[in-house]
Amino acid sequence: VLTDNQADDVSPSIAQFDDRRIWVVWHAQRNEDFDIYYKASSAIIAYDVAVTNVSPSVTRVNQGETISISVVVQNQGERNENFDVDCYANQTIVGSEATTLASGTSTTLTFLWLTTGVDYGNYTIIAEASVVSGEIDTVDNLYVDGEVTVTFPGDVNGDLTVNIYDLILLNQAFGSTPGGPSWDQYVDINKDNIVNALDVLLLGKKYG
Repeated sequence: VLTDNQADDVSPSIAQFDDRRIWVVWHAQRNEDFDIYYKASSAIIAYDVAVTNVSPSVTRVNQGETISISVVVQNQGERNENFDVDCYANQTIVGSEATTLASGTSTTLTFLWLTTGVDYGNYTIIAEASVVSGEIDTVDNLYVDGEVTVTFPGDVNGDLTVNIYDLILLNQAFGSTPGGPSWDQYVDINKDNIVNALDVLLLGKKYG
């Protein structure tokens, strides 16, 4: 309630300024003439944290290996905040980290995902920041990235089988090293930074 006066109140206007307060201004005929009246709220503070990016180090990983997942979080509000960040592969939690951020700052968190015992298949990487007290904009607390495929050595193209298509890719990259025009890290099956006969042998063991 802005007023309980019985006089006519007309022409209201509302605005918010740099002082973070909401101001309401109107005309009221409380005497013989109309005068201008106003009321203002207390300062309205924004509380808002967000996950702004999720980036796994690779899109394909052999079962049993470890990959890193970078998660960028930001405090978009006007107060220092303490909150938790959880990282998931599908519905399975990869890790959780408590975070403290000053207003207007961001940081990158790194989660390590050990895929030992993880089923072969495609996994969606998700990061979520907990909702802080007073937060209204919670849509950006959740960030869903692309997929990471958990597979096995020799599956060069990540389709969970070793066949002629993998052999074609290996042939195209044969003899290449990191930085070369035909280099493909996923064809370097034994991870010795060169695609050669050893990779052909490893692919052949899984062929079919």
